[in-house]
Amino acid sequence: MRQTFRTFFIFFILSNVFLLNGCFGAIKRLFNSSSPVSVSPVMIPVSSIPLKIALAAGPPIIDVAVKELFGVSINTDDLVRQIIVGGVRGISEDFPSNDAPILILIDKGSNNIRYWKLTDRVHKITLRTQNPEEVVLNVINEIPLRIELWVSGNIKDVEIKVDFKENSGVYRK
Repeated sequence: MRQTFRTFFIFFILSNVFLLNGCFGAIKRLFNSSSPVSVSPVMIPVSSIPLKIALAAGPPIIDVAVKELFGVSINTDDLVRQIIVGGVRGISEDFPSNDAPILILIDKGSNNIRYWKLTDRVHKITLRTQNPEEVVLNVINEIPLRIELWVSGNIKDVEIKVDFKENSGVYRK
């Protein structure tokens, strides 16, 4: 009886060692493989997003004011492409046609006019700045969307909120 128990115990130990060795080998091959593990992108539905227009140094640059939605890091470049034609964060170089939706920034202090061409997904833009007396938002036209931001004073940035026509999606980072 004692011999049988010892044989069974040795067999049990060896089989578990081989089983664990096989599991560890598979895990090791998974992490050491040269082919990357593909992760499907996660799309987060977005109906509006805060933006910030930096005015401090040089030409104005538009950027997404948040880097995370619902606890997930978002791809801000993708989101900017859904707001601005071509995804260019800086100003547009060529003057837009009359039927193009645009956001115009007019600096009263320097008499500069800058603008961004908006995509067809943008429904409206609202002002979210802390100094409403130094920034005025005028909706010139709703179809196509044409919005003017009049800036006066020594402002470093302007916060706005962009609402989309339908729920857009943003991919995680």
